[in-house]
Amino acid sequence: MGADLTAWIEYDVHQDPPFSDSAGVECLPLGQWGDLYSNKDYPFYGAVSGCRNETCIPPLFPQRGRPENASHPVSTYFDTEDPHNAGWLSSDEVDRAIQHHDLTPDQLSLEVQIVMHILSFLSLKIGPDRVRFVFVIGSA
Repeated sequence: MGADLTAWIEYDVHQDPPFSDSAGVECLPLGQWGDLYSNKDYPFYGAVSGCRNETCIPPLFPQRGRPENASHPVSTYFDTEDPHNAGWLSSDEVDRAIQHHDLTPDQLSLEVQIVMHILSFLSLKIGPDRVRFVFVIGSA
């Protein structure tokens, strides 16, 4: 049985502290991106969530479920789908999770590399505490 990824990048430019109110959270809905959804980047899935982990290395961060004060698209998804294997990581935590699994960018799909660049760009522009990667790993 396979697995697929539904994901969002959320960011909060204005609030202090970040993500203190869902009204100020912006969202890039990556779930609409078919290639990211279906690329089956299992090493990445294992690193960020522990799902489809073929390395036996436990994930660095446990799954956290639905993020607090999520954006409207994320909240709507969680309200209607009741997903399992869901969580969120800051952009720095995504980097650390990938390093923890001894993965290099070249070992990740092009789509995941693009997501990593977006996370990095937003972190540099607005601060790493203001950016998070929200994910759900589902059965295909």
